[in-house]
This record gives sequence, C-alpha cells and structure tokens, in this order.
Amino acid sequence: MKNHTNTDQSKELRILRNCLDNDDCEEFVKQYHKLIIKTIQRIHEKCRVTLTSDDLDDMVGEVFVQIFDNDCKKLRLYDENKGAKLSVWIYFIVQSTVYNCLRKRRINYILYSDMNNEIKEYLKNKAFETELTIEQHVDLEKAMKSLNSKDIVIMKLAYYQGLSSKEIGKILDMEARSINNRKVNIIKQLISFIN
Repeated sequence: MKNHTNTDQSKELRILRNCLDNDDCEEFVKQYHKLIIKTIQRIHEKCRVTLTSDDLDDMVGEVFVQIFDNDCKKLRLYDENKGAKLSVWIYFIVQSTVYNCLRKRRINYILYSDMNNEIKEYLKNKAFETELTIEQHVDLEKAMKSLNSKDIVIMKLAYYQGLSSKEIGKILDMEARSINNRKVNIIKQLISFIN
C-alpha cells in the first residue's frame, strides 16, 4: 500500500512539474478533471444550490482559470514536503473558487432584485407616524438608489429576507457588530432624505 501511495505521489509530482516547467498542462487537466467536477457537484449539493450542466461547465472553467492564472501561481504554492497530496491541494483550490462564486452569485442576485416594500414600511414606521406623501416616496426611491452596493445588500438581507446581523456578516465576511452599525447609519441616511 505504501508503495502504491508513493507511486501515486510520484505521478502527481511528474504531472505537476510537466505543467509548471514545460507549460504542458494537458495531462494535468485529464488527471484532475473528474475530481474538480465531483467537488463542484458535492459543494452545490451541500449548499442546496441547483447546478445545471451550463453552470457546471462555467464553474469547471473558472476553477481552471484559478489554477492556471498568473503563471499557475496557486499551483506553485503547493509544497509536497508538507505531506499533503497534490489532489488535496487541488481540492482546496476548487472549494475556495466555488464558495467565492456562490457568494458573489448570491450577492448579485440580492443586489439586482427589486427594492421592496418591507424596507419602505420599516422606514415609514421608524420616521413617521403618518403615511408617506408622494414626494416622500419619490425621495425615498432616490435615497435607496444612492446607497452603495454593500449597503443595498445589507438592507435587502435584513429587511427583505429577515436575516440577523450575524447571518449577514457570514455572507459578507463582516462582523455582526459592523453590520449593526452599518444598518443604523443606512437608516439615518435614508431618513434624512425624506425629512
């Protein structure tokens, strides 16, 4: 068994060297293509995200871009002396790429979805005791369009999807306290537009 493992590792290192030193990555692509596909599929299943064949093709392409970009920078970071097989290193590159793509896709979906009545209702109740006038509605629309993309995402996640600051922080890679502070500042900014 040990001999078999050494043979596998020797093969992986030969494929890697051929790719990095001779710019011949065809064998590398053949060797790791199935691993990349299976990893992408597993992550989508785990995250309960639908994966069409076009999505899969796009994701595989993005993974290979990440692997070969900048003169194979991520591949060159692999160190066989640390004990991990190259296939494990590839797995981590795939995992990182897929999670980043899913995160961007979710944020873009949220960002470009319609502004919603929940935000307007929240602001109306927070700032006024009566219904908003037509002018105030128009001012509020302008105010919401003036927000930067991260603030729009925070507002939509908080008031449309009802997520907590901690949950929003995980999506945006921010501390819950920062999300809370940002929400307060956004609300103040929006209310100032309609006062």
